[in-house]
Amino acid sequence: MEDNQYLYRQVAYDYEPIFATGGKGGLDVMSGGVALAWATEAYEKGLVSEAETIVPLAFGDAEGYKKAVQYLSNAENEFYAALGKGSLVAAAKYGGEDFACVLGQEMAGYATGEAFYVA
Repeated sequence: MEDNQYLYRQVAYDYEPIFATGGKGGLDVMSGGVALAWATEAYEKGLVSEAETIVPLAFGDAEGYKKAVQYLSNAENEFYAALGKGSLVAAAKYGGEDFACVLGQEMAGYATGEAFYVA
């Protein structure tokens, strides 16, 4: 009998630091990233302005998020202090509860599709 021809290697990586940048500034990676995603959508929908966010937030704008992560980790103003308590807390104050969480949870980047939510 021949030896196995294939070598199996499992490469571990953590998807969350790729999906959400909350780990910078000492924040929980998932919650920090999801909170900033909520803040970005709230900004885009006009629920908050640059007066609250300090910098304009836009998906794909890495420089803006680098600053926002620091504002969030330092609770720079009333907005970031609320956001630091979670997107549901911020949404209760500023609106946007319909896109803050799913079933009361901040969802991970790999949580996609209807089947995931009902499973």
